[in-house]
Amino acid sequence: MVIILFKNVIKRYINIITINDVIMFGAKENINVSQEEANIILNHLKNNWENIIYGNEKEVKRFLNNNFDHIKSEQIFRLFLEYKKKYRNYL
Repeated sequence: MVIILFKNVIKRYINIITINDVIMFGAKENINVSQEEANIILNHLKNNWENIIYGNEKEVKRFLNNNFDHIKSEQIFRLFLEYKKKYRNYL
């Protein structure tokens, strides 16, 4: 029951995230994200959030490697792992 509650909260939050939110979050984490890159991230997040959160980390890494340069891919993946670990008790 609690997992369903968290999934609903996550889904509702993801539906209201904007491109600007992605850019600002990247900046807060010292990752410069262009509008085009933010759009790629946001579209993938909105369409695949359950796989991103509950799926195989290798799929996330592959997506990043296919859509971003090596440095940015590594930065985003590191951040993904950090937040996934930080919030694992709620997922």
